[in-house]
Amino acid sequence: MKIGRMLSTLLLLLAMLGCHHNTTSLLPARLVGFWTTDEPRYEGRFMELYQAYVIIGTGSKEAPTVQAVSSVEAEPENGSTLYRITSTDMTGVQYKMALLYTPINGGELRFRHPEQIVWRRHTENNDPAAAPSRAITKTPQPTPPKAGR
Repeated sequence: MKIGRMLSTLLLLLAMLGCHHNTTSLLPARLVGFWTTDEPRYEGRFMELYQAYVIIGTGSKEAPTVQAVSSVEAEPENGSTLYRITSTDMTGVQYKMALLYTPINGGELRFRHPEQIVWRRHTENNDPAAAPSRAITKTPQPTPPKAGR
């Protein structure tokens, strides 16, 4: 009886893990960087993506929005990868965005809607100082706790 219950529990846990094999809480390295678009309607806007953070600059006089990544789902789509990213800002507001990543030209991003607007990664060390109209300082990465605490 105990073995049957343990086996059932183990199978349930494995099934739950199998359902979430494409979900993580960090952005993949291929998305990390400083992204802008040449689209005139989005002049001054940018996305700065880290593994654990998303920073969105709206081109206005407001400070960029800093969001902590809570989940990332990846799904192949016609030679590209669709990333569904859920993040939360410091006030607790949750955001969801769907980005289509294509590796051409060093990497291109497109929002799920409107797909025609291409966002490109800045290659000059991904220096956020290249942000239109303002310099942004890098968001510090969390440091893991020291062993033995």
